[in-house]
Amino acid sequence: VGRVGYWEYDPARRAMTLPDASVDLLASIAGAAPGAHRTLLDALGETERKRFAQALEQAASMTQSLKLQLKLASVNGRHAHVVVRGAPVELSQGDNILAGTFEDITQDKHRDV
Repeated sequence: VGRVGYWEYDPARRAMTLPDASVDLLASIAGAAPGAHRTLLDALGETERKRFAQALEQAASMTQSLKLQLKLASVNGRHAHVVVRGAPVELSQGDNILAGTFEDITQDKHRDV
């Protein structure tokens, strides 16, 4: 079973949230201290952060789903990889968020190398 976490993104506030279990999982995947990354954006290097932020904004503005592979910033000299999936969720008329998962695919990526 893969290591899968959950996230939400509110485009109106431009804010991402992760439940505590997902925060801990993200730190474990990245090889960081527990709680080191409060959001997926915190765990990314600058280039990957920009890619993900653009994908979030595009998916939110077009109310479409997203799927993106990202490389987490290296903590221990070895990069970790996640695949991020998300889709729009309508909370109330005209009020949408994006909600989705991230899954650790590091072993698959390193096996492919």
